[in-house]
Amino acid sequence: MVSDEAFERSHVFVIRKPTTNELIGMVALEPHVGDDKTIDLKAISVAEAHRREGLGQKLLSHAIETARGLGYAAIKLVTLDVLPIARRLYERNGFRVVEEKPIPFYILYTYQLDL
Repeated sequence: MVSDEAFERSHVFVIRKPTTNELIGMVALEPHVGDDKTIDLKAISVAEAHRREGLGQKLLSHAIETARGLGYAAIKLVTLDVLPIARRLYERNGFRVVEEKPIPFYILYTYQLDL
């Protein structure tokens, strides 16, 4: 069972289309296990029909500002080599690769942004 504290310490933000209330983007943050100074960006997604509208940047900027406002020292995330657009977004926002891990068929990249 998930504790109430786990819910209280996690943060999910969504963007909805104003005319239909359709969910078109989201970002999720969760404290990093074993390091209370770091928060993990667990997911970021924009509906395919709404990509290239700047929503990913808006979501990521909001996540960064939220983490900073909560007093975290860093944000970490894990992504794959097959997601070059996402990787460029992270790099444009100051994230740097701190670990590369080959797995079958892919390379996992761990990124970190010091706040």
